[in-house]
Amino acid sequence: IRTFRFTEPFQTLFLTIQAEICLRLLKNREESKILQKSPGRIWRWDPIAENFVPLEALKSNNGLVCSVDFLKDLAVKSIEVVADNMNPYIIINANQSQVTGFIGDVWTTLEETLKFTFVYKPLHYEFGIKLSGIVGRLDADEWSSSRTLGSYGDLLLHLRMVTHSYALFVQSEGTRVSTWWYASIFSRNLWRVTGLFILCIVFIIMGINALRKTVCKFDIECDNELSSPSFVFLYVLSGISGQGCQKIPSSWSLRLTVLSFLFMGMSLFCGFSSTLTSYLTIGITSVPLTSLKDVAEKRTHSLCVRNNSGAYIHFTVNGLRGEDLMPEWKDLVNKDCPDMMDMLTIGSNLCTPGFVYLEGPDIFLSIYQQVLNQCHYVQLPQPYWTLKLAFQHARSSKYKKIIDLYLMRLRSVDNILGQPQWTDFQAVEYDHIHIVFSMLSIAALFSVLICVLENIYYRWQRLPQEKTSCVINRKIIIP
Repeated sequence: IRTFRFTEPFQTLFLTIQAEICLRLLKNREESKILQKSPGRIWRWDPIAENFVPLEALKSNNGLVCSVDFLKDLAVKSIEVVADNMNPYIIINANQSQVTGFIGDVWTTLEETLKFTFVYKPLHYEFGIKLSGIVGRLDADEWSSSRTLGSYGDLLLHLRMVTHSYALFVQSEGTRVSTWWYASIFSRNLWRVTGLFILCIVFIIMGINALRKTVCKFDIECDNELSSPSFVFLYVLSGISGQGCQKIPSSWSLRLTVLSFLFMGMSLFCGFSSTLTSYLTIGITSVPLTSLKDVAEKRTHSLCVRNNSGAYIHFTVNGLRGEDLMPEWKDLVNKDCPDMMDMLTIGSNLCTPGFVYLEGPDIFLSIYQQVLNQCHYVQLPQPYWTLKLAFQHARSSKYKKIIDLYLMRLRSVDNILGQPQWTDFQAVEYDHIHIVFSMLSIAALFSVLICVLENIYYRWQRLPQEKTSCVINRKIIIP
């Protein structure tokens, strides 16, 4: 009765905030029920804000409308709680005596902190009936379900717990990891230029060394090492790959040449690392669909949605669960899909191709973990129908103020109200590690083979010298 013109008597009457106050303003029970279901029609004067604020008219006693006498202590109190099973936010155990999950764990923390007990009431509703259609007939103090922030009839929602949204999950068509995956980081033209640069540097070093040997015949540095193509090639290749150079020549012409391919190697290394990181981030997978619009237009995949999820009603004619699907979605939604309601067996059918799933990320993750190593799903970035989930207090509950107070304290001192996020980004996959391991194994085998061949070649070169020395020794011994 905010617009009542005689406000002075009401200012005196509504000064008390915590105590219970009652007014006889209604003529019969029907009007009392109407006021109860449509709150916010009676306002009280708040001396601190110096303004009228809505009186939470929560209880009716025949013709009386009464406020709530809020409690300041919940120790040894018993609270009736209605919980709606919503994995992974609210998970009810087998004997229906405790709840866990993101929101359930917060409630358990409140129970341990405030030292109260609760009596759990399961929420039962028939298919096709909205949840808001029966809450008025259930007697409970607190609610835990998937409602959004706001007020609904005789319920008040406070303090957002988590933000819930739906996302599309599409099975990847395959990663781009192949035998030549690392070689394909750079374009073919760049590899051609790099190879041509290495060959040019090899011939330049060999040419400068040959010229110096011709001009400076007595130069000590003009040895045969830089005349060998294989040695110079490995010499340049070590500098290009970032391993450095074993020998630094004293000639300034050779030094400038060495400096040029060292800079070239540094540029290649930085470019390869940055390109590799970018490629791993954005080019790792390919997916056949990018949005719900693609699903409707291409019609190559069936859209799998739980019938009891909040997303399902967006595909029906009138936004109701019992209604028929819209014409454009009739042959797409849940066509030949696995049973989305059976959370225990859906994991075994998740890797079947031809399906795209519309589900909450945390709910889908709990199922996807069962087949994480069998198939690869990608969460598309666009969220759908974001909701803010919160505790729901009955308007007649005496405990909501103290519960909200402790929820605010939990939020300020800890991240208990935070929600872990799932990302499908995998910077390094098994195929990448497999390729690196294979390359290292091949390099090790080549090193061993080269070492064996070098020893054989060395022994083969030493054989004539050993025979000669043996003959000389015999001549010396025999007079």
